[in-house]
Amino acid sequence: MIKGLGIDLVKIEKTENLLKMFGDRFLRKVFTESEIQEGKNRALPAQEFSVLFAAKEAVQKCLGVRMFTSIKFREIEILSRKGNKPLVKLLGKAKEMAEKLGGGQIHLSLSHEGGYALAVAIFEKSEEGG
Repeated sequence: MIKGLGIDLVKIEKTENLLKMFGDRFLRKVFTESEIQEGKNRALPAQEFSVLFAAKEAVQKCLGVRMFTSIKFREIEILSRKGNKPLVKLLGKAKEMAEKLGGGQIHLSLSHEGGYALAVAIFEKSEEGG
């Protein structure tokens, strides 16, 4: 059963500007170490960080979380898996929030085109969770 849907759109140019202005300080505030390494190894890092940021916001929305709540961006990790769909790993309060909703799986779709990065997240409650 679908319990939540989230979508987010990020302008890649905005991420480029944040990277220029704040560099690693911005990255460490928003992304996990594995996300930072993955992003820095991409041909277009700003594009990668934009789509990861959009994914984190979409996941928050599908969990019913309001912006600037106690869930930190670093508590939502987006794991790239070559040849497979991205995997969402929840940590800390993000994991607690999903468990309060009955547990389940988050499906994620990512895209980027024309200067924008887009993410859609669906929270599907597990059948045994009721």
